[in-house]
Amino acid sequence: MIGLDLHWGHAACSPDRAARFAASLGVGHAGTVQHRIIGGTTYAVSGAKRGWSPAQTSGGGHLLFTGYLQNAPEVAKRLGESSLDPATLYAAAFDAWGDRVDLELIGAYATILHDPDQHRVRLSSSPISARPLHIYRGQNELIIASTPRAIFATGAVEQRLDEQKLADTMFLNYHEGQRSWFAGIERLGAGSHAIITPDSFKSESYYDIAAFPPVRLKRDEDYVEAARDLLNEGMRASLDGFSKPALALSGGLDSSLALTAWCDVRGKEAPLDTFTICPEPEWDGRTAPHRFGDERPHVEALLEHYPAIRPHWLDTRGLALDDKLDAIIMMSHGAPRNAMHVQWSAALHDAAKDQGCDVLIMASFSNFTLSFDGDGMLPSLMRSGRWRALAREINAMKGANSFARTWMARAVMPLLPEAMRSRISTWRHGPLPGPFDTWSPINRDWAAEMKVEERAELFDHDADYGLPRSTHDVRRTGLGNARSEVPDSQQASDLIYGIPTRDPTAYRPLVEFCFGIPDDQYLRGGVDRWLARRMLAGRVPALIVNERRRGLQIADWHLRIGRERHVLGDALDRLAANPAMARRFDVKALKAALDDWPDETPIGTNQAKRLFLGLPRALATARFIQSVEGRNDI
Repeated sequence: MIGLDLHWGHAACSPDRAARFAASLGVGHAGTVQHRIIGGTTYAVSGAKRGWSPAQTSGGGHLLFTGYLQNAPEVAKRLGESSLDPATLYAAAFDAWGDRVDLELIGAYATILHDPDQHRVRLSSSPISARPLHIYRGQNELIIASTPRAIFATGAVEQRLDEQKLADTMFLNYHEGQRSWFAGIERLGAGSHAIITPDSFKSESYYDIAAFPPVRLKRDEDYVEAARDLLNEGMRASLDGFSKPALALSGGLDSSLALTAWCDVRGKEAPLDTFTICPEPEWDGRTAPHRFGDERPHVEALLEHYPAIRPHWLDTRGLALDDKLDAIIMMSHGAPRNAMHVQWSAALHDAAKDQGCDVLIMASFSNFTLSFDGDGMLPSLMRSGRWRALAREINAMKGANSFARTWMARAVMPLLPEAMRSRISTWRHGPLPGPFDTWSPINRDWAAEMKVEERAELFDHDADYGLPRSTHDVRRTGLGNARSEVPDSQQASDLIYGIPTRDPTAYRPLVEFCFGIPDDQYLRGGVDRWLARRMLAGRVPALIVNERRRGLQIADWHLRIGRERHVLGDALDRLAANPAMARRFDVKALKAALDDWPDETPIGTNQAKRLFLGLPRALATARFIQSVEGRNDI
C-alpha cells in the first residue's frame, strides 16, 4: 500500500494530516506503515522497516512501489544491480529504460514517481494483473493512494458516491475502468501510465494485448510443449519467496493444469495442501445437464495419480450469506460483483491460513489462456473466408441439428447487427427475458434515468451475453470489463485474510503466448479447450481430460439462500421503506421471487437467475451504499 499527499507550490500539510494519511494505509494485514515528509510532500508505504525512505531515481525523483515483481533477478542482472528490493530495482530500471520499464518488468504492481524539480508525477500499473491507485486532483493539491480511505483520511475530500458507477455496475457494465465508486476520484487502469502536473492530467494505456505479433509454430505438439514450459515458468514465479503453498483444487481443467505445473516444478512426490469447496450434504444435487456441482469425485480421481496431495474438503456450513461481506466492502471500498462467492472465497482462504500455508495458488485466468474454449472461432472463420475449416467444425459440432441450422446459429448470427439478431431470435423463440427480468436488480425507472442501456451500447457492453463475433471479443470482454475491479478486490483479499494469491495462468509471457496462437489450437474437430486437454492427457485421469461439462461453483445456492430467506425478506422490506434505495432497486420483483420459494433448486428459470444473481447483488450493493452513508440497517 502506498500514498502521496502533495501540495503544488504551497505550504506543507500538517504533521497531523500526514499521520492520518499514513495510518489509513495500515489496515488489516497491510503491516507497519512508514511515512516521510520531504519538501512538504508526504510519502507513505506499508510493510516497510523503520527508517524507510522512498527509492530514488538518478534525476532526483522519489519512487513508491506496491505489489511484486516476478523477474527481479533477471532484471537486476541486466542492470548490474545488487538489490532486489522492488522499489529500488524499478527506479534503476526506469533510469535505464524510461517508460518501457513496464514492458520489461513482469509482476503485479503500481508505482508513484514524483519529480519535485519538474513538478511532475508519473503513475504506472502493470498489465494483466496490477495493484490499485486512486487519484484525487484538487485545485492546489494531489492525493494518490492504494485505497480511497487514505484520500478521505486527509479531511480534504468529501466521501460521496458516484451514482452513475452504481447504476452501471448493476447492469454489469464495468468498462469505464478509470471510474471510481466515489465522485471526484479516479483510478489508474491496469497497463496504464498517467502524467500529472499542476495544470494537466494525461492517462493512456501503454499495453494492447491484441497488438502483439502472432505466434506460429510448426507442429501442433510444439504449442503444447511451449505452453507447458511457460506454465511451469509461471508456477516457479508464483512460488518464489513462499515456503508452504496451498492450491485451490477443483475437478476441472484449470486447477489440474496448475497441479501438473506444481509437480513439474517441485516434483510429483512433493507434499501439497489442496483445498476443494464441496456442496453441503443436504444439497439436492440438481444442476443443468452441462454442469456438475460436486467436484469431489473428480478430485478423488486426481488423488490416485498424485498420492502426495494432502486434500482438504470444505463447505460453507455455518457461514451466513453476509459472512466477510462488510470486511470486503470496507477493504475494497466497493460492492462485490459476485456476492454469492464471498463465503466461498472466505472458506478457502481461512482454511489455507489455518493450515499454516503462506500463499494460495489459483488458476482463475486459465479460461482466457490455456483452457480457453475457442468461443467465437466460427464467426472468425466465416469472416476470414476459411471455408474448409468452418465446414469441419460445423460438421463436428452440429449433432442432431442440420449443417445449415448450425452454420446460421454459430457462424452467421453473431455477425449480424444486434437489432437484426434480436428480431430473428424473437421471431424464432418469442420474446426472451432481458437483464431487468432476470439477473439485474436495478429499478427500470432509475436505469432509464441513469441511461444504463445507452451507456452499455456506448462501451460495446453486451448485457444479454450473446454469441461473440470473434475470439478476440471474448478476451477483450474478459480483460476489459470486470477486470477493472480486480486490483481493488485482490488487495482487499490480501488485507483481510493475510495470505496472498498467485495465479500462474496469469503470468504475462504465458498470456501473450496464448493470445497469439491460432484459434484452432483451442477448438479442433468439435473438441473445445483442446490445448488444455492435450496438455493434461496422460497426466491426469481421463475422467477430467474428457469431461465436457463445467464445474458449477456454489451449486448449493438454493439450500443456502433458503436457510436465510426470512432474514433476506426482512432486509428487502427495509430497502423498500427507504425511498433512495427503493428508487435504485427493483425490490418488488426481488421480494416476489423470494416469496415464491421453489421446493428444489430451479434450473435455468428467470426466478433462479433473480435469486442466485440479482438478490445477493442488490443486498451487497445496498450494504456498500449504507457503509458510505454511515448506516447499518440492511
